[in-house]
Amino acid sequence: LFYDVCSLADHLVTTAIAITLDGTAVAEPGPNSCSGEVQQDESGNGIDGDSGVDLVFTLTHLAKAGTADDYVIAADLHSYSVGNQANGIYRMEAVETGPNTGTFEGTIAYVLMNTDQANDGGTFNTPADYVESEGSDIVIMLDNYATGSSAPRINYGDTDVLGSTNTTVGAQLDANTHSGVISWDETSYAVGDAATVTITDADLNTDPATVETYVGDSSFTTGTDMFTIQCDDAVCSTDVTVLLVEDGTDSDTFVGVFTVPGDIGEDMEVGYRDTRDATGVATIWYATATIGSETGTVSLDRQVYPVPFDASEQKSGDNTAFPTSGDGSISDGDVTVWVSVTDSDYTGTTLSASGGLVTIKLISGTDTDTIYTAGDTKANAAASDYILGPL
Repeated sequence: LFYDVCSLADHLVTTAIAITLDGTAVAEPGPNSCSGEVQQDESGNGIDGDSGVDLVFTLTHLAKAGTADDYVIAADLHSYSVGNQANGIYRMEAVETGPNTGTFEGTIAYVLMNTDQANDGGTFNTPADYVESEGSDIVIMLDNYATGSSAPRINYGDTDVLGSTNTTVGAQLDANTHSGVISWDETSYAVGDAATVTITDADLNTDPATVETYVGDSSFTTGTDMFTIQCDDAVCSTDVTVLLVEDGTDSDTFVGVFTVPGDIGEDMEVGYRDTRDATGVATIWYATATIGSETGTVSLDRQVYPVPFDASEQKSGDNTAFPTSGDGSISDGDVTVWVSVTDSDYTGTTLSASGGLVTIKLISGTDTDTIYTAGDTKANAAASDYILGPL
């Protein structure tokens, strides 16, 4: 509900203004506000309109007698519902461009509703946070494109050169919807890469003065998500939540950056829920990129290794043991083996997975034994002497 009783309030010099609708008190914008808005909250509380709306303004004022005259009172009920309607009356107070010019100016802008109206600090805005129903610069809200005879129209009640009153002079301008475009910055990513997704859609720019944000994750929830990100049409191994941020205060481009999950070989798909495309139809636009699946290699640092030995097992020429310290002592003949994995699918500083990525086996005749695993998720050093930990 947008209202204006300032002509009467100013005359009476009010000290308080209270409003009831169908006998129920509403929350006015201030204790003595002669104009403003009263909006319905998400639970439906606040205002309601039926076939018989009883709107009462109670004006408390100084001891001053009223004057019989014509007073302008405006009370307009607006109603908005995504996919259904956008109804409102907007009143322009045009401002003269200068003294004695006879030229009065104002601006009209429009915003389009979407399934997840941009939010500010995590609080989702209501239609009343966008529209400006009165003043020299008004903002109207639409549910769909409005063109031709249905285009937004401003009317001015004129007295023409012949003295005829209430001659309507009007002008119209088309309000269009736009088809969204969604894209990745690469066609293929490695696990751990920074992927950038971009949505371009002028319909998402609902406030030219702020940087707006939209959110998407693995499942679409109306009123929360603007898009979904999945791997092979399912939740990725790590549920990805992406925040799209407008790249300027008055832009049609929204950009999000996130870390590519570990779903090697799968298609990573983003689906943008365009509330209205250029033809006014609700549409889903898709863009797909691959999470890389190049063939990796594993190698040892030698083809042949010497046989390791313990110092205590070695004997001198006369079959006596070498001393454990000092002259003539020897050290264990340990052999260090380097295992290297090369795989451009992975770009992190470490590489590991539950159960290990590399298995090291000792083969002796027909006997094969697993002696180590490498690339494991090792909780602590004492977890196992045979688990070598991340690569």
